[in-house]
Amino acid sequence: MTFRLATLLYLFALVAAALAVMGVFGLVVAGVFTAVWLRRNWALGGGLLVMMVLAVAFVEWYLLPTIGSARKSSRRGACFYNCSQITLAIDTYVAKHQQYPPPYSTDDSGRPLHSWRVLLLPYLGGDAATLYAKLHLDEPWNSPHNLQFAEEMPHVYRCRGCQECSQLAYSELAASGPNCSNYYAVTGPGTLWQTDTPVTLDAVTDDPATTILLIEASDIQSNWMEPVDVPVEQLTARLTGTQRSGHLSTMTKLFTITESAYGPIIAFADGSKEMRGFYNLNDARALATYAGGEPASELDRVSYFPFVVASHTNWTRLYGLGIFVLVAIVPLVPSLRRQLFPGSAEPPGSDV
Repeated sequence: MTFRLATLLYLFALVAAALAVMGVFGLVVAGVFTAVWLRRNWALGGGLLVMMVLAVAFVEWYLLPTIGSARKSSRRGACFYNCSQITLAIDTYVAKHQQYPPPYSTDDSGRPLHSWRVLLLPYLGGDAATLYAKLHLDEPWNSPHNLQFAEEMPHVYRCRGCQECSQLAYSELAASGPNCSNYYAVTGPGTLWQTDTPVTLDAVTDDPATTILLIEASDIQSNWMEPVDVPVEQLTARLTGTQRSGHLSTMTKLFTITESAYGPIIAFADGSKEMRGFYNLNDARALATYAGGEPASELDRVSYFPFVVASHTNWTRLYGLGIFVLVAIVPLVPSLRRQLFPGSAEPPGSDV
């Protein structure tokens, strides 16, 4: 077998192009094509090239989206579970006191001390109940004594999947810190979380299945013990998509990057939860109140998620694949392969 400088340069270009597109796995692909070309099996080489292109298309359009969707579904499932644990604790509180928790505790002068997330600790059980016993509830959440527990947030107050919004180019707000909750009450007049007088069970006249209890958010920069929540004025912005915060994710494939948005997880007073796209303005306002008198049948229950925010093509990798294919098919051109692989006669029937 005779080699020329052109042959060595060609094999080097083949390996380099494969590495650029497929990384380390490209060494295997380049090795297979090198072996085939050196054996002068042009028909087999052409068939392998077609199969490789089809395999790349399969991975790009089917396999990678399936794997990415499964991973994101797992994260969303964990967030749904955390939200369920919180709503279960609230239900236990309501069953005991016959009223919903206040959004925060206050001192004698009405100054806010601790968030409802602290007041709910005994009803979460386990380590959360132990943590509750260590806090000085008659002192503000950020008193010297209480601050030493600021980093011991129960894991149910955190949603890992909700943090993906910080990775999106269109997200204008930073994701919350490691000790910031992702679950917030909707506070203000007409909501279940009254700042003046707790709402009793008898006062709830709207359908609990269409009355918001909690909403997920990933952009609020406050410690989980701090009495900070989502005012009803901000709720409509979050539910209509004006202020986007929820499960926002990036799907990175071989040649494309797609950014998609899901609405936040919403927990309702009946214990149900949903993740969906964004409501219209009238529905968003109706969902915030517990005695607004809006018939549940009039609320739009159609799901709109996810929707694509932006899609980008990885042109560098796409160009790399094109260059690899061009380099790989060079031996299929009779006049060129005689220059690259001179020497022994080609096997009968191997010409293309």
